[in-house]
Amino acid sequence: MQHTSPLNSKLKTVTTPIDTLSEVETPEGVKLTLSAAGPFIRFLAYVIDLIIRYVVFIFISTFFVILRISGVWILLIIFFFLEWFYPVVFEVLNKGKTPGKMVFGIQVVMTNGTPLGWNASMLRNLLRAADCFLYSCIVGLVAMLCTKGFRRLGDLAAGTLVVYYKEAYNFYLAADWKSRLSSPPVPAATPLTINEQKAIVSFAGRLNILGKDRARELSTLIAPLVDQRPISAKDPLLSVISVASFLVGHTDSTVMKKKTI
Repeated sequence: MQHTSPLNSKLKTVTTPIDTLSEVETPEGVKLTLSAAGPFIRFLAYVIDLIIRYVVFIFISTFFVILRISGVWILLIIFFFLEWFYPVVFEVLNKGKTPGKMVFGIQVVMTNGTPLGWNASMLRNLLRAADCFLYSCIVGLVAMLCTKGFRRLGDLAAGTLVVYYKEAYNFYLAADWKSRLSSPPVPAATPLTINEQKAIVSFAGRLNILGKDRARELSTLIAPLVDQRPISAKDPLLSVISVASFLVGHTDSTVMKKKTI
């Protein structure tokens, strides 16, 4: 018998996603629909990052001139690091977002919805040389127009995707929710369908924009689905966040040990 619930009956699913939407499944089994960023927005973000890099380099060069520091090789090394490691550092340490990407609300993710790592970021940025062959960017543009999710050669090689911010994905990256709410991740008390999992994770991702009272009001509707304890013995919001944390992989080993004993 298929598991159903009132929550599930209210959920809407996308049966035929449009080309700019990519449905991915996280390692924890949660399906997320991510909206891919197109070539024009990505180009504008790249231009902003390019301007920032050149402004920094000009500032450093001017500083060298004022202090009469000789050493063209030092400036070349600085230019090299700004050109190749500027995007890598921001993408890995800032949740897939360079300053240019932040302006337009886009970020880099792995194709399975997980955060970007050092190896993938370095590979996708090194292959920018191939995408921008002879500074024309024609190769990268053709690759983006011919692939689902507008993926250039660097994205294809590194297994990455550039998407707009999504509520569920933002929560996936927000590891600080667990410490902020002092609520260890726990599995739901009853089996959840994929749509119910998506709804719970999406709700958790909107906590930054929901008011405290509104968040608690909504959590009282979801809590009975994930926590079977008496109402007096549970905090609805913490119950929902605990399950959301478990669904996106913030697994507490002590909880899992108790489940297996």
